[in-house]
Amino acid sequence: MTIAAACLGFPHEAQHGDVAAAVEDYRAGRISAADLIDLGRRARAAAWQRQRQAGIEVIPCNDFSFAGQLLDTSIMLGAVPERFRAAGEPGSLDLYVAMAGGFLEGEGAALPTVERGPGRARWFDSDHQRIVPEVSADQHFSLSTSNVLDAFNQAKALGYHCRPVILGPVTFLHLARSREPDVEPLSLLHRLLPVYAELLLQLKLAGADWVQIDEPVLVLDSSPAVRAALRTTYWALAGRGAPKIMLASYFGAIGDNLDAALGLPVAGLHLDLVAAPGQLAQVMRGGRLDLVLSLGVVDGRDGEPAHLSAILDQLEPLVGKVTVQIAPSCSLAHAPVEEGLPAGARLVAAMQRLDEVATLRTALRSGRGRVQDYLQANAAVVAARRAASGVTDQPISNQIGESANSDATSRSSPLWKRIAPVD
Repeated sequence: MTIAAACLGFPHEAQHGDVAAAVEDYRAGRISAADLIDLGRRARAAAWQRQRQAGIEVIPCNDFSFAGQLLDTSIMLGAVPERFRAAGEPGSLDLYVAMAGGFLEGEGAALPTVERGPGRARWFDSDHQRIVPEVSADQHFSLSTSNVLDAFNQAKALGYHCRPVILGPVTFLHLARSREPDVEPLSLLHRLLPVYAELLLQLKLAGADWVQIDEPVLVLDSSPAVRAALRTTYWALAGRGAPKIMLASYFGAIGDNLDAALGLPVAGLHLDLVAAPGQLAQVMRGGRLDLVLSLGVVDGRDGEPAHLSAILDQLEPLVGKVTVQIAPSCSLAHAPVEEGLPAGARLVAAMQRLDEVATLRTALRSGRGRVQDYLQANAAVVAARRAASGVTDQPISNQIGESANSDATSRSSPLWKRIAPVD
């Protein structure tokens, strides 16, 4: 299959109540560990079902998190600061919740209150907060949880062949901080790579043929040390019985790191073409026709509909030249919630983006005639929103991913699809 519809990540909190609220309930002792684990299992299953129903063929797993990808990765790798170790066994919910923010005193959880949680910072240029990983000079890494494998096996048992998502080792160390000022976290890479190799081998043995490794560090102005770390990492991890690697970057252009990325022995590369549409031509000039290109042409962080006909104008010349996956620009966990919308609005926005992805896939495979009604409705909505924002004296741009910058909303549009909960 040379054209497929893909998703990099999906919001899980809407269909089974607020995930963050459930974590708070567990922290306060109002629900059990079994209750929280069951909520996660149901939320994952519902997300996979929704994506399949939307026509998505490359469905992610291990994109669900109670408190964020960085915290999940820290605990998975055994990067637990000493002050948290009394909160619970490695990989336990008690340890996880303690690192996510500590336990409340006197509310049912017979566990120590952590004096100070990890620092927090913005996740790149998004509005999401991340918990900063902490490492030390004597840091020992080990595969301390089976969460990635468990998610893949849960999906497989339900009939979904998913692509596991993990945060890349270079981005993890780049975002980490050391408690010793003279320790550079990237210097610990040689200790970390065997853990990633072990994880990839486990996934391969379980039946995973692809894995998505997120390295958003690629969109930063990386130093020679980061580029060297990327080369070391992917020459060590690719091949040798591992699943094929889809290297994913988002929230910007790969830019000066593009040559380094194209030189890595990975099987696929995801590009955020909403943030940087021009990098597609750069990649094509790079000559890696063997790469599967995941093209993030639908804005994963914007509630506005994409201009699908304009996107098709840009993508149709690629048909037959390279293998492509049509995808949102980033994980749909970043989909916005507009003020005044009911609970579940992020889920609705995410499903609209997936409708657009599936429509683009169908048009590229079978021609625009197969989805002409959808394309006409989409063009009308985009034009109306541009008019509402006062942009009436110029045609709609044909830049990939551009949409109207309007606060106006149109709930009556057939593109704004509301969906029933999945039990």
